[in-house]
Amino acid sequence: MRSAEQVTIVISDNALRSRILSIAKRFTDDHDDAEDITQIALIKVHHAMARFRGQSAFETWVFQITKSVALSQRRRDVRRRRLLAQRVSEWQQPPHGSSYGESVFVGNGLAVMMEACLARIPQRQREIFQRSALAGESPREIASSLHISPVSVRVPLSRARRSLRVEIKTRYPGLRDEVVPG
Repeated sequence: MRSAEQVTIVISDNALRSRILSIAKRFTDDHDDAEDITQIALIKVHHAMARFRGQSAFETWVFQITKSVALSQRRRDVRRRRLLAQRVSEWQQPPHGSSYGESVFVGNGLAVMMEACLARIPQRQREIFQRSALAGESPREIASSLHISPVSVRVPLSRARRSLRVEIKTRYPGLRDEVVPG
């Protein structure tokens, strides 16, 4: 059985990080998602260290934590895609008793509303958001085509989402919070 100090040293070791990353890659095709799973798994391993009793190999214990994180991420992504599809479907129909008028929601109304909101955010954020959310490109693909790092994609993407959320809530204050993309 390893002591907590020995295990802490192992956690800081790049070999463990590489091992967790290789496990994470089994669960996702996207390198950035695998990196996210790795970071979360390392944090969980660190927080759960006191509960590691050595009844199994340390690597087996780490594998189970990584697998759990990866499957949770996958379930979360599936739920988000379902919720988004449901919300888009709702947006295409005017809400009962809407004060916004049918033109905002029917047909291309959602697109018109989003274009108006997108026009108010900085160009770089808008471009990255459109490529990610509308064209379905991964941060890695966007980064590669723009010749920047994936991290340089995530920051403007996050800011664009935040700006859009604020813009939509400002323009359409009657929309429920769970309808506004987050």
